[in-house]
Amino acid sequence: MICFEDDPEISCASCDVPAKTKCSCGEDYCEECYKRHLLRRPAHFKLDKRLQSVWKWVSGKCEILMDDVSQHTQFERDEGAKWFGLHIEKRDTNRIARIVETARFTSLAEDSIYKAHASPSRQFPRLVSFVGETGAGKSTLIRSLIWDSAKCIDGALDKYDAPVPGSSNGAGAFSSTTGEVSLYPDPITFGTSSPCFYVDCEGTSGAEPVSSRHQSRWYGKGREYLLQTEDGTPLDRSTAVKTIYPKFLYLFSEVICMVTKNPRTCAETVIKLLKWGEAGANNAVNLHALPAVIIILNQPQVEDVRWLSSDMDVVKKDFFDSIDRELEENNELRAMAQKEDDQTLEDLLLRKFSSIHVFYVPSIGHSQFGTPETVLKQTGLLFQCIREESYRVHNVKAKTWKQFDSNQLSILFDYAFKHFAKRSNEPFDFSRCRSQIGLPETAESHITQFLQCSLRDRVDKNFLYAADAVGSSLVRNALKGKDAGKCIWRVCTM
Repeated sequence: MICFEDDPEISCASCDVPAKTKCSCGEDYCEECYKRHLLRRPAHFKLDKRLQSVWKWVSGKCEILMDDVSQHTQFERDEGAKWFGLHIEKRDTNRIARIVETARFTSLAEDSIYKAHASPSRQFPRLVSFVGETGAGKSTLIRSLIWDSAKCIDGALDKYDAPVPGSSNGAGAFSSTTGEVSLYPDPITFGTSSPCFYVDCEGTSGAEPVSSRHQSRWYGKGREYLLQTEDGTPLDRSTAVKTIYPKFLYLFSEVICMVTKNPRTCAETVIKLLKWGEAGANNAVNLHALPAVIIILNQPQVEDVRWLSSDMDVVKKDFFDSIDRELEENNELRAMAQKEDDQTLEDLLLRKFSSIHVFYVPSIGHSQFGTPETVLKQTGLLFQCIREESYRVHNVKAKTWKQFDSNQLSILFDYAFKHFAKRSNEPFDFSRCRSQIGLPETAESHITQFLQCSLRDRVDKNFLYAADAVGSSLVRNALKGKDAGKCIWRVCTM
């Protein structure tokens, strides 16, 4: 288990004596200086030492992540979490771009099945994807969710995979921490019938990530997909992050978390989210279950005590009130709304997503709300929201026969990567892929597959023929026995 001991080198903010107390203002004090500090600042309070230790792990401020040698080790370990990404091979003056998918998902899915004797042999994973601008804190949020999940089991954080947190200072603060797309299991659902996996996507800046300095082996083993272009120009990192990654993650995620640090640019956040959803929605047919979206205002420099209330709709209302006013000022937003004849931007987003939530996570050390207690409380609420929304979307997929087990998903991922590597305008067809990954198991699914094949291209000419064939089959089945046709008849007449 990770040990979170006090750092003996931390000195009191007022004298050179070793500090014993962490104040809510962020300063460290010895006992005597802290008493004098409270006389001047009676509203301040002592922070919980246990939560301080947890926050050190979540934020990467503990010793094992701070020095360069340990950070290099952490990045090397984290290379095993890489799921897929762009790899550019340089040959003389040529640049060959490929999407490489590692065995990360397959390996995690198999480990989940064999985690315990009681683990189901057939599991249906859920994906929760974190996307957004570079430096928004996606990796840190995932670490906090892993802690929320792990504390329900044993709290032994060191045995769970977690992303390397981003740097808040130095040269690393200007670059993405995560390169490509990585995958992390949710501890509490791992080994259950529906394990949840957190997807950490590279920041949208498209700049060379910090991890690339420490990770150079992930693309050596895996399925490769040569990227084609219409004009012969090789694909760059920025284009992959803004086009291919969104298309793929939109198709397969139950929940998409859009993370931003600046609520003053709400309009820009919504535009990015709309383009992100459009990139996925316009490149798929027969999707049936739209993902949920959670907009996370992570560590902004503005605050409102109402955003910390139990009423989760308060911050959502404030968010959309601010951007609806921009409908008249922002030409791009106004054009998007007019195209769909929508009166609000929330209505516009609901065309791409099944539900919308907005969460606020305070900035550590910023005013009275920036304490580990408050931050971890908010991420705990976020954890619950993600859990509920991912199950809701997952159940919709089950009802529409678009729920896939681990083996089926692995095959579908292969189909999807091949499709997107072609860079064609043809949408990805879920129903067509569904028919290729396994035989129907029930009479209902046999009939569904028959109708899809019969009516796919010639609905008008084949409709009567298909109806006659299905009707004759139902009659013959009913004549075989008194109750033989009841199940099929009930399903087909719903």
